[in-house]
Amino acid sequence: MRDRMDEPWSNLSDEETAALMGISEDFYSLSDAPPTVARVDPSSHATVQRSVIEARDAGRFTVAFELLRKCAADLSPAKLAYLRGTIWKSAGDGATAGLFFEHAAGLDLSVAGPTSVIVTPVVVEGETSNPRKP
Repeated sequence: MRDRMDEPWSNLSDEETAALMGISEDFYSLSDAPPTVARVDPSSHATVQRSVIEARDAGRFTVAFELLRKCAADLSPAKLAYLRGTIWKSAGDGATAGLFFEHAAGLDLSVAGPTSVIVTPVVVEGETSNPRKP
């Protein structure tokens, strides 16, 4: 399988390769133990979230993901997962968004705010069934 991936991978630009490596790193965060966050600065949360939301809402999803990766040490793992979920949702991938929302809720249910309800779609054979709460 790896041999068959060599040619398509070599045809990617440096920017595309970096984006795919970043996405891969993001997905590992779903299964790896959450890192110990040395410093979580509430003002950093607001600043990063504003920048990410601006990029996300402008359809600059790669930029939004890059901003999160650069500031990952300043955010709680739950907030990081939640923000990743919002980007995937805005990009039109609800199933992937649901994975990140569910992960965020498993780390800290309050991360989405007190009035938010996180709903994860259950996807079976390409069909979305009734949503479920994590």
